[in-house]
Amino acid sequence: MDKEYSLIVSSYNQPRTLRLVLRHVLQLSVLPRELIIADDGSDEDTEVLVNEYTSRVPFPVLFTTQEDRGFRKARALNNAIRRVKSEKVLFLDGDAIPLSDWAFQHLQAFDDGAEYCVGGYVFMTLRQAE
Repeated sequence: MDKEYSLIVSSYNQPRTLRLVLRHVLQLSVLPRELIIADDGSDEDTEVLVNEYTSRVPFPVLFTTQEDRGFRKARALNNAIRRVKSEKVLFLDGDAIPLSDWAFQHLQAFDDGAEYCVGGYVFMTLRQAE
């Protein structure tokens, strides 16, 4: 199985949940080649969080952002996609906590011939996630 992929995580002014997502990215059974944060114009505390995280991980982290001019998540994701270095790209929302085998399952689906795949989700309160 080709285990190389880039991971793009979208973000907008939710540093508390983004912190949880990033913590779980480190627990993935297959780590990304690189992580790109596709930010839609968050306050400064999001970039500070990402910079702290960058110093503790074994892969490059890139923070891409844009001016906050309303909901422009698609544009933020497109900005991030332009920067990827891998042929395969996986996406997470900044409030979606991946299971440890999340990336492995998606990469396995690609190996089995899928052109794309989507995962399920579980709703959690912040108190449950802490």
